[in-house]
This record gives sequence, structure tokens and C-alpha cells, in this order.
Amino acid sequence: MIWKLFITLFVFTFAAKAVYGASNRRFNVIMYGINCNHTDAVIRLDCTLMKLGTDHYVVSVKVIYKRNMARNTMVHNLIYIRNQKTSKVLKFVDFKVNICDVLSVSAFPIPVVKNIFDEARRTSNLPYNCPLKANNLYYMNNYTMTSDLIPPYAPIMNFSFIVNIYENSKLIIASESQGGTIPKA
Repeated sequence: MIWKLFITLFVFTFAAKAVYGASNRRFNVIMYGINCNHTDAVIRLDCTLMKLGTDHYVVSVKVIYKRNMARNTMVHNLIYIRNQKTSKVLKFVDFKVNICDVLSVSAFPIPVVKNIFDEARRTSNLPYNCPLKANNLYYMNNYTMTSDLIPPYAPIMNFSFIVNIYENSKLIIASESQGGTIPKA
């Protein structure tokens, strides 16, 4: 099922490039905020967003689990976009996958997801297999967010990037980042 989603988004990405072209980006990214919440299954969860300059933000996340993470832990990713002209909200990405499967994947076939995943790998100490161990600090330091992560043909829009983690079907971590693209000055 997840591969059908990947293939569909992959085809959509290349179709959009053919229609709109891959010219220089006419926008910058702006980030409005990040919000993270957790249950008692997590000892520590810190999320920070810092603006370094125009079109340049960094996100850092630190998490310590109270116990070894269950093998059936799922990560649910959602990306909502809202076109600023129509104000219509569109669910752009929605997939739920076992976190052990995500940790073992070396690359994703969808360019947008691949860019996000590659930057997360580059900036984190996440292992390449399960389990995530109790009382161990896992981090993602200075995840770089610029317009390079967004395809150049993307419209001027607002977006919400949501990552929820479920252990034994119970929500243990909920996070949401809000941002958008704005025309270059």
C-alpha cells in the first residue's frame, strides 16, 4: 500500500516538472513554528526552531524514551498544503509506516520525501534498525530547512508537516511544523 502512494507521488512529481519546468525557485521558505507533545512513554522531548536568515531555518529535536520502543511502533506523516489564492486545504502526503521499516530504508523513491528523509539522516543519530532503546538520547541537530527541500515548481502556499508516533496504537508523540512559501522580494 505504501509503495502505491510512493509511486503515485513519484509520477505526480515528474508530471508537474514537465508542466511547470524546474526553473529557479521564485519563492523562499518561511517557518512559523514547531510544536511537540508527548505522553509518559517519553522521558524528554525538546523541539526548537531557529531562523538563521532569509530562507534558512534549523530545527533540532531531542527525545529519550522511557522503555525500549515496541517493534509495532508506527510513524504517521501528514503534509497539508493551503494555496494562498484559493485558501483550499489539500492533504498532500498521508502515510503511516512501521518505524522499524523506516529506519532500515536507505532511500525513498519520491523526491520530496527523499529530500526530507536524507536531511533527517544527515542530522540525526538514529540507528538503521530497531529497537530505539530506553534512556538513550536520540537527536536531530540543525535539520536545515530552506527552499531547496521544496520542488521549484511548488506554488506560493502554507503548509503543515505533522509527524505522529504511535506505540501499540496509542499516540505517544505528536509534532507539527507550520510554514509556507513566500515570493522572493
